[in-house]
Parts: sequence; structure tokens; C-alpha cells
Amino acid sequence: MSPQLILLGLFLGAMMSIYMPMIAQTARLLGSGALANVPFFFIAFVTSVGIAFATGSRAGDFARIANLPLVPLTA
Repeated sequence: MSPQLILLGLFLGAMMSIYMPMIAQTARLLGSGALANVPFFFIAFVTSVGIAFATGSRAGDFARIANLPLVPLTA
């Protein structure tokens, strides 16, 4: 196995060991496991939009989002 994959596995393991307790604490504070993911998805959304704007004009890309069928968005 390549060293890059080993490092990637270690990094992802470290991230999960931080992420799961954060979700559990948020669920405890909000009283709902399903609702606990909302802040994390919101942060991911804001980060994605920020990266998109930082890498150049993406107005055409964002305009295509309105034309997406609803089925893929329900996953």
C-alpha cells in the first residue's frame, strides 16, 4: 500500500474521531439526532459556496442548479 493511502486513512480516521463526538454533543444539545447534522451541512454549504466564488465566476454553474431534477436531491 502506498504511503499516500496510509496517510489518507490516518487522516480520515482522525477526522471521524473528532466528527462523531461533535455530532453526538450537538444531538444531545438539540435533543434530536437527525437535527444534529443541520449545522454541519450548513457549514459545508457555506464553505462550498465560498470555495466556488474564490476560484472564479461561477454564476453559470449556480444557475444550472435550478434545473436539477428533484430525485437526485432526495438522496
